[in-house]
Amino acid sequence: MIKVINLLYILIISVLFIVSCDDNQEDILKVTNLTLSQQNGELSAIVESIGEINYYELSFLPTAMDYGADLGIKILLNQDTSLIDMEANGIEPDVMHNFYIRAKALNGATSAWFGPKTLMINEYCQEPYDLHFSGAFYWEYYYNSADAAYYAVEYGLQGFTPGTGISFSCVDTYTYSLVLEAGKTYDFYVKAYCNSALGWSNWVGPLSAYATENLNVCMEPENVGWNVEVNFWGEPVGATFTWLDLGNNPGYEFNLVSNNQSPESNAIESGTSPTITYISLYQDTDYDFYVRTVCLDGSKTAWTGPLNINIGH
Repeated sequence: MIKVINLLYILIISVLFIVSCDDNQEDILKVTNLTLSQQNGELSAIVESIGEINYYELSFLPTAMDYGADLGIKILLNQDTSLIDMEANGIEPDVMHNFYIRAKALNGATSAWFGPKTLMINEYCQEPYDLHFSGAFYWEYYYNSADAAYYAVEYGLQGFTPGTGISFSCVDTYTYSLVLEAGKTYDFYVKAYCNSALGWSNWVGPLSAYATENLNVCMEPENVGWNVEVNFWGEPVGATFTWLDLGNNPGYEFNLVSNNQSPESNAIESGTSPTITYISLYQDTDYDFYVRTVCLDGSKTAWTGPLNINIGH
């Protein structure tokens, strides 16, 4: 009987000790404050706590649908001060949200939830999404609530440091205005500008893409050729010229001049396709054809030519 009483006594003491340890753990692992503020498309979170913290768990949900921190969307924070990309984490604009936070210790212990902290998330310039590459750099913006006035694009060889690449603005949700060399991999970033009130979105990227062919690489035309154009009766009346552009550039300048004349001796024509047709040429007359590439930056290559032709009779 005495042994049974002693065992019962030991069991009661053990339970009290465990409860005491849990109470002590609760005291030494605790979130004491959470400060939140919106910085355009980012949420600043500053956490104050007690104990040896491994990381924090931030839970949020709309105020009108607050069913408790355990049912919220959760984000892990590894520092006392964090900047949270709201769009990437699903924090909707124009919605009042409740935020909760708790601490996780190195030994696996978890503090009680602190909160809620209520914050109205104002409209902000949202990020482009669905970045992809298919001969050009594309992105989407259709489902965002704020309209984008234009976009900024930056790109460079894979691994480049943002801010050191090639950058420009465009109004469409795609761009071919890239100089890409075949066989190289590039990183692409994009951000949206909405208006003076909302400003810029965050940068999105990188999207890495391998260039299977040149794009807008400034190169002189090659393999210039031609063939005779005939009329209904089979009489020679003109000539069609073609050339090869291994750089896949956006435009060309060309000219058909009298034999031994300069390529700039009469009005220079321009086009976007590597071909041009001239009609109403004189039979049995020598002509010289010239062509050059107009590069993406507006510069021009040297003339390729002259290619001497005569359509005969």
